[in-house]
Amino acid sequence: MVKAQADGKWLSMPALSAGAYVPAFTDIFSFTANKAALVFMQETSAGIMMERRFMLAELSNYGFALAIPRTWGAAGLQCRFQGGGNWSAYAVNLAYAKKLTAGMALGLQVNLVNERAAGYMPSRLLSADLSLLMRPAENWSMGLDVQHLVSTQSTQDKTNPQSAIYTFGTGFSANPQTMLAAWVRHESGKPVQMAAEARYRFADRLMASIGFTSDTGSFFAGVALSWSKYRLFVSGSKHPLLGYTPGLALQYSFKKNQP
Repeated sequence: MVKAQADGKWLSMPALSAGAYVPAFTDIFSFTANKAALVFMQETSAGIMMERRFMLAELSNYGFALAIPRTWGAAGLQCRFQGGGNWSAYAVNLAYAKKLTAGMALGLQVNLVNERAAGYMPSRLLSADLSLLMRPAENWSMGLDVQHLVSTQSTQDKTNPQSAIYTFGTGFSANPQTMLAAWVRHESGKPVQMAAEARYRFADRLMASIGFTSDTGSFFAGVALSWSKYRLFVSGSKHPLLGYTPGLALQYSFKKNQP
C-alpha cells in the first residue's frame, strides 16, 4: 500500500512543482518537487496546502511545509496527511540543500511514510532522496530529482521494496513576468509521465498558471494572490473520468513582503 502513496503527488497543484526550476518563481512549496530549490528561498517561510481528490472526503490531502534558509545552507520540513475512516497515510520529510557553486545546488531528503488500512497491519517506509539543480544561464535552470534512492522495505511487502522515481525538469523565464517549465517523471515498470506549465505575473500581487500532465490526461490551472507577507494559491484539475480536484495553498513569509 505504501508504494502507491509515497511519491507525494498533488493532483490539483502540479504548478507548485514548477517554481523549483525558475528562481524568480520559487516559493515554499517548490522544494516538494526538487529539494535543491530550498537554496533559492530568500526568507524563512511556512505554508499549508489542501486538496479534495476527485471531490471525495475520504481522499482529502493536507500538507504543511517549512523552509529555513541560512548561510550554511537551507533546511526544510514537509508533513502530509491523506485519507480518513478506514484508510489513511501520513508522511514526514526532512530536507537540506546547499549551493555547491554559483550555478549548482544539491539537496537531500529523508522520508518516513506510514499507511494504515482497516484489517491490516500498518505499513511503513523509510527512504532518502537526492536532488540536483543547475543554472546554465541566468534565465534557464534544470534539475534532477531521485526519490527513494535508498529505501527500506515496507512491512506489508518485504519482497518488493519501493523503486526509485526519477524526475528531470527544466524552466525558462524570458522576463520577470513569465515562466515556462516542463518535467519528465519515470518509475520502473510504469509509463513515462510528462507535464508542462506556463505562468504569468499580471502584477506584483496577481499571478496565473495553466498546464497539462500526461499521466492522467488532465489540465490544471491556478491563480495566486499576494498581499503583505501572505500568498494565497487557488488551483484545480480535471480528470477525464474521475472529475475535479480542487486545491488551496497559503504561504507566509516571516521577513520581507512577497515581491
